[in-house]
Amino acid sequence: MPNQSAHYKLSLPLPEEYYSIDEVNAVTEGIDAALWENAQAVETLRADVDASIEQEVSSRISALTARVTANEGELGVLWDAVFTDVTKNPFAIVFTSLDGVTVTAGNYHEALSRLEC
Repeated sequence: MPNQSAHYKLSLPLPEEYYSIDEVNAVTEGIDAALWENAQAVETLRADVDASIEQEVSSRISALTARVTANEGELGVLWDAVFTDVTKNPFAIVFTSLDGVTVTAGNYHEALSRLEC
């Protein structure tokens, strides 16, 4: 009776035994089938991992895109506040009268209904 390999229990003929082509072929077919099964399992795992990574990356890119968009808007506001050349007062409030208002600085221009500072 032949010896067997440690892990896969493949036949290892003894020195005094004759070489059996049938046994070698059977062992080779078994190895071939096991390798093919492992290769298919690796491909399945690779596809699963690729899909998982793609989903995670897509999710994170969407979140980052939203943050970049929000920051671009905020940068636009800051840019306008810092670098826009203000040549007139962008705020206008018309007063028809100063009833109930105490003016502590500036002058009330009644004809134009405004405070001038």
